[in-house]
Amino acid sequence: MRTKWLKIPLGILIFALLLAPIGLIYVLTNMEMLQYQEIYVPPVTIKSYGEPLPVFRMDMREFVIISGTYVSTEQFYMELPRMRNAYSTRISVNTGDYIEEGEVIGYTEDGQTEILSTASGVVLEIHMGDYSYFVMENDENIALSCLADKEFLRILQRSDLALTDANGKPVELLEIGRLLTSDGKTQVLLKPQGGTYGLMEEKLKLYTGRTFTNALVISTKCLFRLPESPDKWYLRVLDEDGSFVENREVQVGFSDGEYTCITGIEEGVLVDSGYAAVMGGE
Repeated sequence: MRTKWLKIPLGILIFALLLAPIGLIYVLTNMEMLQYQEIYVPPVTIKSYGEPLPVFRMDMREFVIISGTYVSTEQFYMELPRMRNAYSTRISVNTGDYIEEGEVIGYTEDGQTEILSTASGVVLEIHMGDYSYFVMENDENIALSCLADKEFLRILQRSDLALTDANGKPVELLEIGRLLTSDGKTQVLLKPQGGTYGLMEEKLKLYTGRTFTNALVISTKCLFRLPESPDKWYLRVLDEDGSFVENREVQVGFSDGEYTCITGIEEGVLVDSGYAAVMGGE
């Protein structure tokens, strides 16, 4: 009986020894398969560099910013009295001086007789001879002389142009020059309210009379250019979680500095407001 019970464990042991190589091969095979198994890498999500901002609609009132100098729009001649020897006459004013009517502007050759101005204005030229006269400018009839680039010139040539200043007062377009400067600009004369002869006007805002109603706009700080496409504008489109989707090319129009009119994208799309700063801006 004892021998019978001893045979059972012995049989189990022999069976286990027979299965051991098979089990070892199975374990080694699985370990080897694990080495070639694809390792799961969680997806990397690229987030926004700045606050996500939506493309939206608003009315945009068009304006331009100009600078120039106030110049006279009227020149005239002031004749001097006939003198025996005009070349010996003592003239006490110079070109560029402002003189008043009745002001002493010189003396005759003997130094005894005063020569009086018969008009008020700025002296441009002095001509002495058989016929002596001053070329003068009227400092009251003035206009703002400025240089217009191609875009501003295009606006000035519109049929619906209605220039006004920031206070709503009309600004008259007096003249568009025919000559171009070396950098392709054209001289124009405008007549805003006020101004002083000879002084400069810096960054004068003029409204053109045109309003873009319900225009599609975006914050200007969202726009950027790509190195491989320096002549195109892009927006960095995001999904609702603020993750990067694509760089979308858009077309830009009028900008007031803060917002820019655009086309090529839908209203409500979220875009990155910080990527343009990363790209170095415009």
